[in-house]
Amino acid sequence: MKEWRSEAQELRSCYVALNTSARRYLAALTDHLHALGRDEDLRSVRRRLAEVRDLYRDVYAEAQMRVPERVLELAGDLSHDLGVVFGMVRRLDDGVARAGDSPVVVQDSLDALWGRLREARRETRAEPGASRADFGR
Repeated sequence: MKEWRSEAQELRSCYVALNTSARRYLAALTDHLHALGRDEDLRSVRRRLAEVRDLYRDVYAEAQMRVPERVLELAGDLSHDLGVVFGMVRRLDDGVARAGDSPVVVQDSLDALWGRLREARRETRAEPGASRADFGR
């Protein structure tokens, strides 16, 4: 029983880290998009985005080794789409936008990703071992 609780606690910690890092990544993408529309120095915005993206990638890599397949599918889809939006933001920032890259498309994509993150959070909380009740609280 004690071992199961320890494993459940580790899984829950992984879910929390994945959720937190995805939220920070989405926030940094949103901030970067908004900064593109203002006439300002983007160095700090770029640096923050790079830092939170790197952290997210590390947390996601750990999750790939720990979470159940159903959760990994959701996380994988979210990770892929975060990368797509990141690419659009960077191309807009670099002035080399592709057809279909625009601030409006990025904003719509970010709004959809925030919704999908909420959905993924609900799914992870429904997983055995993820809820507080599983820890005897």
